Amino acid sequence: IYLTPTLDSEFVTCGEVRSLESIAQTPKGVPTPAILTRATHLLKPFSNIEILNLGIKNLPRIEHFTKHEFGISVAGDITNGANIDAMDVFKKGLDFGQEYECKDDYIILAESVPAGTTTAAATAVALGYDCKEMFSSSFK
Repeated sequence: IYLTPTLDSEFVTCGEVRSLESIAQTPKGVPTPAILTRATHLLKPFSNIEILNLGIKNLPRIEHFTKHEFGISVAGDITNGANIDAMDVFKKGLDFGQEYECKDDYIILAESVPAGTTTAAATAVALGYDCKEMFSSSFK
């Protein structure tokens, strides 16, 4: 679902989704792993949550949280070449990481990407691993 990053951002920061009627689930009813991140935050609150927009199609409807913009376009379908300048994305990430000043004791990084399992499988196959049926996608 293309709204995965948007919905996960909304749920982790606000405890609700605002861009869809309910939290995203697989056809089998499995909810997003963002539920675990939110539960952790409720048990031991993070002092700070920041969102990095690395090509979100629909921006999350959240206030009071820092959002970093990188000017990265939404990637296309991986089966059609994705149409993304990977080196540009890498350089922007590297620059941000080198300039970012952590004001806390630690940083927790999390990602949310539509078709993350598909991307991981394609990467492993491109690297030469024989693993076409070894990745579990929630939408199979």
